[in-house]
Amino acid sequence: MNPILARYDARLPFSVQERDIDLVLVEQLHVSSAFADWLTRRLNLTSAAVETARHSVYREHGETDVLVIVRRGEERVAVMIEDKIGAPMQPGQCERYHLRGRILCEEGAVDRYAAVLCAPEGYLAGVPGDQPWHDRISLEEIAQNIERAAYPGWEWRHAILVAAASRQTRAREADNRANHAYDPVIAPLKKAYRDFVQSRYPQLRASPQEGRDREYFLKAPGLPSGIRFKHAFFRGEVSLVFEKAWAPTAERELQGKLPQGAWTVQHGSEFHVRMPVEIMDPQLRFDEQEEIAAKALDQVRDMAGLALSVAKARP
Repeated sequence: MNPILARYDARLPFSVQERDIDLVLVEQLHVSSAFADWLTRRLNLTSAAVETARHSVYREHGETDVLVIVRRGEERVAVMIEDKIGAPMQPGQCERYHLRGRILCEEGAVDRYAAVLCAPEGYLAGVPGDQPWHDRISLEEIAQNIERAAYPGWEWRHAILVAAASRQTRAREADNRANHAYDPVIAPLKKAYRDFVQSRYPQLRASPQEGRDREYFLKAPGLPSGIRFKHAFFRGEVSLVFEKAWAPTAERELQGKLPQGAWTVQHGSEFHVRMPVEIMDPQLRFDEQEEIAAKALDQVRDMAGLALSVAKARP
């Protein structure tokens, strides 16, 4: 076993997030020419040299998690990497990568581009084959390369990649588990989650929910019955839920008003506005993943304005 993971009994003492994966890749590309050579060969860019590697590059049409510019002879290529651990793919996310890539080409910044998806093997298995990524690389494959090559500091970077991949596996298994009246893993997590909401988010209301499901329903002041929020812990989603009579009103009123990254789902008689968030780990204590919960609750809080706008319209 990796000595770093052995020290922590196979799990790091914090919950790895997508940002951590971004920074591992950027750092590795800057400090190891051997890793840069492996990645460019893996992407069929043999003999290419990495010029720059940048994290979280925003421009119109969204964010590129890692933007790598490589030179291959006289040709410059933008390698545009989207990292995932467990957060769901946003509608049109792959297409927006292509749009940003084409803009880079039109501006003359590069000659061509490659849109690449990096994620755990289990995540990649669920991404439809017709999503037009130029390439898909698993976190496990990157971790194996780092371990085999034994780059300086490989243990830490390898541990982060393995932790991310294994968390996605555990979250998927927890989300797919059959419902039980009482789950000894989920019940304490939900209790700690409610305590956290009450202490840090007094503008949200979290009733006791210690039952079988792996999500938490929340309310906000001023919202009528039939409008509420839901945080799906292991699916990586927060939802603004409009039930029954509110559903057609919400669909009408929110047309063209969704925040960036949001999408809508007709769920039976309900209308959901969903936002992607990081998945939680069923085997970590809540205090080890407070940051993930806080970011999800920030999304819920930010959607309260949408909920109130629909509530004012009335069904």
